[in-house]
Amino acid sequence: IHCFNSDRYTKGIDILQNLVSKCSKPCDYAAVYTFLALMYEQVQKPENAMEAYQAVLKYDDSRSTVWSNLGALHRKKGYHKEAIECYKKALEADPKNEYAYNNMGNSYFRMGEYQKAVDLAQKALEIKPAFIQALDLLCISYAAMGDEAKCKEYFDLSISSGGNPATLQNALKVIREGNLAIDSFAPIPYEIEKACDMVYRETALPFMRIGLTEEDTNSRFG
Repeated sequence: IHCFNSDRYTKGIDILQNLVSKCSKPCDYAAVYTFLALMYEQVQKPENAMEAYQAVLKYDDSRSTVWSNLGALHRKKGYHKEAIECYKKALEADPKNEYAYNNMGNSYFRMGEYQKAVDLAQKALEIKPAFIQALDLLCISYAAMGDEAKCKEYFDLSISSGGNPATLQNALKVIREGNLAIDSFAPIPYEIEKACDMVYRETALPFMRIGLTEEDTNSRFG
């Protein structure tokens, strides 16, 4: 926990990996693997984080936050159907998990199912009325649906609740310009992506960056 709070993630991962062999009870494994997953997320290793979250659920599948975090990782990779199943599990474990409702809404938004995104964001707001992420989701969902009055209503509510106006305006600009990408394609299977990642790591080579000073006006670098 100290390593996590002081941004020493690599050191924290080493400690946690050594702790796994010392675990004896399900709650021990769940604690170690949960923090391990969080550490992996911080060092941009989503595959390792997913494996750690799945290890937690092997020992205790009633952890709503773990299901929700696993769903978020699936969503980032474009696996929205898998993400939605994780969020459903999260809500089975804790029907008042506002993040699971909102994250599920985000997945439906990315799939172009805006009304479902609205319904889920509203459920999140029922639990946490000033939930900025849910207000943002409602704002952009109504913009995508062409309801400018509702869009403005939730834009104002988000900003008054502490939301970032610049970020929200940029998202709305993308939607209004018709550049909203819908993740309707079938993602690369997990096994293939994992195998490719292994190949990339094993074939990576050291390299040197070459830069020029202001005096190098006659350089022939391409």
